[in-house]
Amino acid sequence: ATLSPPLSDLMPKLVALFAELVPVPNFPGSEHALLDQVRAWLDTRGISYTGDYAWGLSFSVTPPTVARADKPGVLLLAHMDSDNLDLDAGGAVSALAYDPLRSAFTWEAGRRVGLDCKTGVVMALAIADQVRQGTLGIKMPVHFLLTVGEEVGQRGLLSIPEPQLRAIAGSACIAVALDRQTKHGALCDVSGRPIGEPRRHVVHEYCGVKTVPAMIAKRVATRLARAASSAGLPPLPAAVSRNCSDILELKVRTDCELRLPQALSSGAGLTPALREQLTELKAVYEARTAEVRAAFAAATDRSARVLSFQKPPRSERYAAAREVAAILEKLPSLSDEMALLNLSYDYDEPSAGEPGQCRIAELAETSRLVLGLLQAHSQLKWAD
Repeated sequence: ATLSPPLSDLMPKLVALFAELVPVPNFPGSEHALLDQVRAWLDTRGISYTGDYAWGLSFSVTPPTVARADKPGVLLLAHMDSDNLDLDAGGAVSALAYDPLRSAFTWEAGRRVGLDCKTGVVMALAIADQVRQGTLGIKMPVHFLLTVGEEVGQRGLLSIPEPQLRAIAGSACIAVALDRQTKHGALCDVSGRPIGEPRRHVVHEYCGVKTVPAMIAKRVATRLARAASSAGLPPLPAAVSRNCSDILELKVRTDCELRLPQALSSGAGLTPALREQLTELKAVYEARTAEVRAAFAAATDRSARVLSFQKPPRSERYAAAREVAAILEKLPSLSDEMALLNLSYDYDEPSAGEPGQCRIAELAETSRLVLGLLQAHSQLKWAD
């Protein structure tokens, strides 16, 4: 199997992208400048995209030797807004300095520069640039979704129009978000048992909604194991999060707005009781979703968290989606399952008095792991 690229191939790309993107202010609701910067980067490389300031950008990168896709691909996500951000009186992000001896960027003590999640955007673009070179044996398009408003209730992903959502969801059978601190939260194995000290991991459940269907969990685990091995890393444990994320929102919308109507329309495998249950859940989901959208539309401050995900209507929306997912997973007529994961990496915004820094080697190692996943998926049949 082709090995992932050495860190030395990725470091210059990541250094350049970090220096270009991290200085751009990007509070939720004010991501326009960063989105424009990313569009300019894509334009320079001749990469076409679709997007809107209301939800973000979607694009695909195909290696030059690939004529067409012969299997569902992989979707990478990151969000373009940051709420861990401190601007000076002139509205500027702290000046960055790169230390080549430590392979790290540093900045003013106590100032946050929006590493969550501009570092995810930096890695996504570095990965896209590496894929388009066609030197890694990746024989499929790789898809990217960069959203806005993730920190304030996944407003961007919730705002993606249905035709675009259908195109995004239909392009991939694995979706991976780059938006998770390794040290954040308790780790557990797939059975829920604690596994000790935090280490690089994937999240496979949010708010009680499992984001990796059981019928394809083994295929995903095989690809993750190959990716970790090719990057010289230990196996990735799985974690459960009680928070929300773009991965959760993509799962919820894909199941309840695309797959649920398909199941009701085809009727295959549905007993009268199951049909009635799904119809009721669909009504609950649509009503709660309408309430969420109405609250977002009424909010004049797009940088504010309008609704708690732990309270109605959002909590009831997730509860309905959880039941829908459990039923859909048992229907043999639906073959378009997608596994959704959040991949962790280390980054730290400084506390008061502490100098700010970000190790580019950590971003390179994470990018290398993702490229290993793309290689593994490209080399394996989807049934494997």
